[in-house]
Amino acid sequence: MDASIRWHGLRAAPHRPAAFNWVGFLLLLPTAALALTWNPKTDAPPANVGLDNARQLDSAGNPHISYHDTAGGDLMYAAWNGTGWDVETVDSTGQVGWYTALALDSAGNPHISYYDITNSDLKYAAWNGTGWDVETVDSAGQVGWYTALALDDAGRPRISYYDVGHGDLKYAAWDGARWVITTVDSAGQVGYHSSLALDSDGDPRISYYDITNTDLKYAAWDGAGWAVTTVDSSGDVGYYTTLALDSAGRPRISYYDLTHGDQKSAAWDNGQWVVSSG
Repeated sequence: MDASIRWHGLRAAPHRPAAFNWVGFLLLLPTAALALTWNPKTDAPPANVGLDNARQLDSAGNPHISYHDTAGGDLMYAAWNGTGWDVETVDSTGQVGWYTALALDSAGNPHISYYDITNSDLKYAAWNGTGWDVETVDSAGQVGWYTALALDDAGRPRISYYDVGHGDLKYAAWDGARWVITTVDSAGQVGYHSSLALDSDGDPRISYYDITNTDLKYAAWDGAGWAVTTVDSSGDVGYYTTLALDSAGRPRISYYDLTHGDQKSAAWDNGQWVVSSG
């Protein structure tokens, strides 16, 4: 792997301020997954187990986690069964499991989108009740960074992700027979840190970072195409976006403002974006 896209075992963002402790910030993420298999009293420390983790709670409030095992190069999954962790390997074909996103369907079965490092592909895995169904979603170049995953009312997966080769934000939807892939935004280099939500009609909404202009952007499918808007352009803004829709389907986005070192939020109200800090 090219050292330019690896940094202390983690991905470096395109702009890293000297004042921000990226290692300390990102190493907070793996701690839950580390606890799954490591007993500090009896075991040697694990080698980077738990990177790129994603977490969901089931209907009983039990946590489920997908993550990358750097030592083995595998995609892993862990679920709390009430008394302990059930941990298993989802995919071990090559180096796999970067940029995982996790969703649980109505039956509580896990679905995971992730990046295949060896083949530079976007992949998807779903638990069928007895085992994992694993498939390649997109293999057109180097694709699959910063995946976000949602399931529609029928349990069909929808994935937003970054196309590294073209610098585009892309979207893949399973229609029941095949993956339908579209380019959401190709204006410059766009698509880091995407977050995905579906409205009451199942139409996708995506928040993401515009690398070229260092802006927070938002895209919504209107039934015929993608409507793309810039949400915040006041400095270098839009890292680590998280998107949710309120009961009326209006978007609310939380994100990081790198210029000011602030956590910010944006809400669509009365026909405009209202941005606030803190």
